[in-house]
Amino acid sequence: MCAQKPEIITRTGPQLHAFLSWNHDELDDELFPLWRTIAYTGMRRSEALALRWGDLNFSTGRLGIRRAADVTTRNKAKTTKTGSARVLDLDTETLAVLKAYKSARGAISLNLARADAYVFGNDAGEIRSPNEVSRRWTSRVHARRPSWTNCLESPSRASGTRTRLCCSSLGSIRRSFKSASGTPRSLRR
Repeated sequence: MCAQKPEIITRTGPQLHAFLSWNHDELDDELFPLWRTIAYTGMRRSEALALRWGDLNFSTGRLGIRRAADVTTRNKAKTTKTGSARVLDLDTETLAVLKAYKSARGAISLNLARADAYVFGNDAGEIRSPNEVSRRWTSRVHARRPSWTNCLESPSRASGTRTRLCCSSLGSIRRSFKSASGTPRSLRR
């Protein structure tokens, strides 16, 4: 008999906003830019960890996803889950957060802000471990509100659409969209 997965409980846009505000303002989490980027783009955790500064175009507000962190080999990138690159548009606030983060990384070492440096890399310039990032996410969600189950609903960009982000304890992310008509459609991340 297979164990059943726990039921996914979604949170509202205001709850996501409250979590991100707490994470930034009270916890002063160094990974806030990572959490915000994942929340507002829906990209996979491993894709976010393998982003390089050269993948971001601050003047157009676009982000190219070309690779993913390999969860089986330390500090190694691989192709994305789908095997193809894609481009996302970033909102102005997320862009501002990433610009400030790049400045902070550059203050640590100029090498951490070069085009080929990993955006969310560690201070040695390596890809962060996806499993360690998942553990950190889980600890922050439980620190914020122990009854949460790693599920947050993000604010909508398109009228009549809600985006729900759900992270299991190992960090897989699932996005689902609910249209104004109430018909859900899900994408496993």
